[in-house]
Amino acid sequence: MMSLLITSSTHHAIHLKMAASLLALTLLNSVARMHAPCASYTRPPRPPRRGTAPLARDGDVLRGAGLSPSLPAGGGVWIRYFYEGSTAQQGRICRCFPADAHAARGVEILRALLADGVDLAEFFASAYETSTGGWLPFLREAREARDDAAIEALEDVRFPLPGPGEGPPRVDVKLSRRSDGRAPTSGRLAPGGYHAIGVVNAKQHYNVGTLWRSAYQLGANFVFTVGARYKNAPTDTVDAPKRMPLFELDDWNGFVQFAPRGAIWVAVEMGGTPLEDFVHPRNAIYILGSEDAGLPKAVLSACHHVVSLSCERYASYNVATAGALVMYDRKLTDSNLLVPVLLT
Repeated sequence: MMSLLITSSTHHAIHLKMAASLLALTLLNSVARMHAPCASYTRPPRPPRRGTAPLARDGDVLRGAGLSPSLPAGGGVWIRYFYEGSTAQQGRICRCFPADAHAARGVEILRALLADGVDLAEFFASAYETSTGGWLPFLREAREARDDAAIEALEDVRFPLPGPGEGPPRVDVKLSRRSDGRAPTSGRLAPGGYHAIGVVNAKQHYNVGTLWRSAYQLGANFVFTVGARYKNAPTDTVDAPKRMPLFELDDWNGFVQFAPRGAIWVAVEMGGTPLEDFVHPRNAIYILGSEDAGLPKAVLSACHHVVSLSCERYASYNVATAGALVMYDRKLTDSNLLVPVLLT
């Protein structure tokens, strides 16, 4: 019995010594790995998902100074013009050649704008006055700038040219819509007029798809986007591209030149006339803003009306929902005859 106890105690002691040795060896190995140099591991980049561009990394960022094209030689005055609602930085450039070596006339500026495609019957010009920092309308009554006798009867404006070595002269011109918008002189209009709707700087293409579908259902004549391109969206379940046109415009300047003459621009934005009090124009273009930023202030000031949607809790609607509500209200006030549709 005693020998068994001694043997059992001996085995227990041996096991304790072995466990202590293994623990000490493990600790030594851990310390050695902590102090030993190790190779750095770089995770390989994930391949881009289908339909998306790879994200730019630090090594892919373009560096250096941006290059600008040099202006052609040959003198003249450069005209940078833009439409109200846009900015001078997004303007376009044309050139006129004044007859006087010391000053350019306003009519010469207008003729250069006409040659570049500006419709002076729809827009009037204002030049930036540097001493006050404001926009000065000039020759507002000139709708064609081709009738010399009529132009001479108006009070023209002169733009003094800089001296030699002061750089190429430039005039900044803002084009604003005339308040006496005239209806088209040809074509037969439907009894209820026409209307269209679009989004400026849309962020989500599926919102455009939903708006397109709703516009088709509610009788719009076309839809448009400004500053964004549309991709096929599953939210368009009626295949609207085969039924109603979508126009994709590069910027606000492009929209101003594209918009039908005589149409009333209606911005849909918070802080405007409540929709329930708004009287829809016969010929209207409804303009919605992006999902996050809404419409720029410059665009709001360029529109004839601003209409807003009432709510119970949260004032900001989804852009496609807001557009559908406005068109539905127009339809109700137009005929009160809505055809029942199946909600899908």
